[in-house]
Amino acid sequence: MNKPILWSSTFTAGTLAHLAVAEAEADYDIRFMSLKKGDHKQPEFLAINPKAQVPALQIAPGQVITETPAILTYIARTHPRSGLPPGDAYGEARVLEWLVWGSLQFTAVFQTVSAPSRFTNDPAGEEAVRARGRERAADAFDGANAALLRGDVPLGTAGGVTLAELQFFFLVMGAGFMKFDLTPYPALVAHRARIAERPRAAAALARERAQG
Repeated sequence: MNKPILWSSTFTAGTLAHLAVAEAEADYDIRFMSLKKGDHKQPEFLAINPKAQVPALQIAPGQVITETPAILTYIARTHPRSGLPPGDAYGEARVLEWLVWGSLQFTAVFQTVSAPSRFTNDPAGEEAVRARGRERAADAFDGANAALLRGDVPLGTAGGVTLAELQFFFLVMGAGFMKFDLTPYPALVAHRARIAERPRAAAALARERAQG
């Protein structure tokens, strides 16, 4: 392989890694797979990531990073001029704090809405799981909106953007897929607009839409 490969799928957790790659202007090969077709369960990919999950970052043969916060941290560390990582240990820890929080919200909240069958064996109970997920999503949006308002999210400097900001943008993307009304969360809405207007982020999202 000539350069690192980001194995991903459109509009999944891999999107967050794709956005980071774009903002860092990292020379990575982005390879999209279809989760619906089961590409992530094929022997070729299982040899790369036995967890059968995306994203996965293949640095070199035998060197693979999985789990979104770890992948994002690697991208930031290897592209320090991108502005994705803060310049101090405290700032880095704060960014990691939000990355872990966001990753947990994606799994424990948004997936209960989009895929309730993963959380119950009783088809009749899926709607209750979905309803509880929407309640927890509202709590997550409340917390994220308040964090932005009080300036608790590390922001990029000199026109840059931090991983924490990309994480919040990805959180709001989840709201769109859930058809969740964001009117009560103006700070999140403004943040979404600001990140979406960034040329590199916009290009990455356009690429995912083109993949279908």
